[in-house]
Amino acid sequence: MDHSQAIQMAKAGDPAAIAQLMNRTLQPKGILAKVSRSGDRLTIVLESEAMPDAQILVPYLQASLTKLAAAGISQVQIRGLQRFATQPAWVNAFELIPPVTNVTAITVRSQPATPHPHPAPVAKRNPGRTLQALILGGAAVLLILLGANLRTLGDRVTNKPQNTASIRTTSPTAAADGSFRAPIIDRLSGIPVINVKFNGVQTYTMMVDTGASLTLVTAQMASDLNVKPAGSAVFQTPGGMVNLDWGMMASIEVEGAIIGNVPVIIGLPDMRVGLLGQDFLQLFEITIREDHIEFKPKPKQRENSKV
Repeated sequence: MDHSQAIQMAKAGDPAAIAQLMNRTLQPKGILAKVSRSGDRLTIVLESEAMPDAQILVPYLQASLTKLAAAGISQVQIRGLQRFATQPAWVNAFELIPPVTNVTAITVRSQPATPHPHPAPVAKRNPGRTLQALILGGAAVLLILLGANLRTLGDRVTNKPQNTASIRTTSPTAAADGSFRAPIIDRLSGIPVINVKFNGVQTYTMMVDTGASLTLVTAQMASDLNVKPAGSAVFQTPGGMVNLDWGMMASIEVEGAIIGNVPVIIGLPDMRVGLLGQDFLQLFEITIREDHIEFKPKPKQRENSKV
């Protein structure tokens, strides 16, 4: 159907027409909208290669659908789905409030959605630019959000084993004070990525997340390293409460600095990059440079590392 027909049918509540209008804007950004309707409830599934950004897309769609004023639709549920994932990364629902004025098309605007008792998060950024960025940064954003929630995760793990191992520094490039440098090999949404060795045998790229209390490894890493679940933890993510397993890692090593007997969180199956958390980072004074991170053992750790 042409654009003018799509507008009229969308106003009449036709889900296919609503999807067509949405995809005129979203598909160039790498996002596909699938729309279905059951009575007065509209369900929208947003699918993209990277995780769809709820903080941008929910306010945008809420404002657009409110102004569209589709006949007979009063409730909306939006699901963000990373391509090939079996479960949505997040789900958001809201009720539509009758608009003050009508519009003839769905358009991206920088204003937040119309307030209601349970408003969706409103990003203080330009939606168009952010939608372009989320294709490359969406997965990193999810990990950053997970890292923020892992700050208090240590208190929620039942019988979490304590890591009492002190650090050992064997790096041949370490300075007299024990400090050393780890090259930054990439950045994801501005977060530095370095190489980290686990159990002394396998090296993986990991995001350095100073906000995560525990290190998070991907499900693939856990499988490769034979990390067996020893318990589970429940915490809040953008998609709601999530239960994740944790297990014990024999060692975590960065450029010769090693800690042992470390509890790690095992991430969701579709995660591609892990997080190096405070269980390792808290042992150092850290300086992030343009092309490397400087790790300097804290005074107590320097004493413990002496042989």
